[in-house]
Amino acid sequence: MAFASANWSTVDASKSGNAPAVYTYISSSDNLATVKGSGYFNTVEALITTGDALWVVASDSQALCKLINTSGVITVTDLTT
Repeated sequence: MAFASANWSTVDASKSGNAPAVYTYISSSDNLATVKGSGYFNTVEALITTGDALWVVASDSQALCKLINTSGVITVTDLTT
């Protein structure tokens, strides 16, 4: 499947100072590997700044991730401490 804007939600996007925005996304048809694939979130790239956080609930698992925007191409990595 592909990104579905109806499944995307902004939790907090104040962009105050250097604070990251926080988003959620749910997909009952795509697994976590698909959702975390490069380019999956390109549709909303204008909203995303590198370092923003994303809580993903996929068909097989869930994860807290960091978004990276490189010239409009969105990649997703696991959020680590």
